[in-house]
Amino acid sequence: MVGKTLGELIDLHLANLRHGPKRATPATRDRQAALKLLVETVGDRPIADLTPADAIVFADLIAAWPKRRQNYPHLADLTAPEVAARAKGAKLPVIGLGTQHKHLMHVNALMNWAVKLGEIPTNPFHYIDTSRYRKDENGRMRKKKDVFSKADLAAIFDPAHMRSHNAPHKYWAPLIGHFTGMRVNEIAQLYLDDVVRKPYLDEDGIEHQVLVFNITPDGEGQSVKTSYGIRAIPVPQVLLDLGFERYIEDVRASGSNLLFPGIPWEEGGPGRTVSQWFNGVHLREVCGIKNPRKTLHCLRHNLTTLMERRKVPDSIICAVNGHSPGEGVDKKTYVADATVLECQQVLEALPFPTLPLEPYASGRFDRYLARAAAERDREERAKAEGGEFKRRMGPRYSSSLP
Repeated sequence: MVGKTLGELIDLHLANLRHGPKRATPATRDRQAALKLLVETVGDRPIADLTPADAIVFADLIAAWPKRRQNYPHLADLTAPEVAARAKGAKLPVIGLGTQHKHLMHVNALMNWAVKLGEIPTNPFHYIDTSRYRKDENGRMRKKKDVFSKADLAAIFDPAHMRSHNAPHKYWAPLIGHFTGMRVNEIAQLYLDDVVRKPYLDEDGIEHQVLVFNITPDGEGQSVKTSYGIRAIPVPQVLLDLGFERYIEDVRASGSNLLFPGIPWEEGGPGRTVSQWFNGVHLREVCGIKNPRKTLHCLRHNLTTLMERRKVPDSIICAVNGHSPGEGVDKKTYVADATVLECQQVLEALPFPTLPLEPYASGRFDRYLARAAAERDREERAKAEGGEFKRRMGPRYSSSLP
């Protein structure tokens, strides 16, 4: 029996991911780009013909791959090997070791999947030593991101900066990320119905009503990173004290079904728009935090570090972050999953740095919400009339807004 070609296997692999909780997430798009690069490098051959030598060729190619290739028009129509050769000859800046490692991990995942399918006996990319991609200049294992210092957080949440935010996601998304550790796309893609009060029983059988962020891939356009990302995160009291429920009332009065209307929803969700604003404008230009290893995602690192320092059990940290419970029979089988009430207790007890946060004033974003409602009406009319719809709100245009 003739086995599958590399291209056929990639198509099946990506289709399989789209049927699962990942759907069309940014991570899946990155994976598709890396696998396309692999085909251009080694050719669309039978998967069984690939060898460790092909893995070395690919690793060498991405080591020379230019950073921001789109900025070099003369590289646009070249093949991948030609691009790498030209970039190397011109000594163009190359993609970072972290990005190189990510490309290799995407290819490794494909090859491991091929092994499971019985297409190949072993993973030819398994022989590439990836440890060098994760070490700093001193030979120590490199963290993907840095944590924000107290000074960083003071700048990020400076009341003067917070007052200047002209859209609700700019005010609320960093706050939610800081106090819950939620991923940016989990925050940005929330519907109003995803913020719901639910009953939970404690160990004594006493019922507690808890307002939670219900994170699922069930709504139109929503996705989660893995199945463990499907979870309920209690809304911290500090957000309620800041007026989060007043904001919900304002959004509901505007007629929106999204918690943060008006954000362009690209393939994979609206998180990218929020990240681009926070990282490129708020962090770098407004706050003056230039370290490229500090991004919106670092709020998640801060919370995880804070929990670890307080000796919070791994099962609760994983439940809050939406991670797998880890390796080993004990953790996977015998340790009970953390409950929402346990997560709530931990989040409320964490010693977050004191910040001079100003509460949300009802009606603050009424003009923005009215524009978002008008945009939604325009889209509905365009659909009813069969015409083309182009968004006017946001830094990017999108063909549709859920």
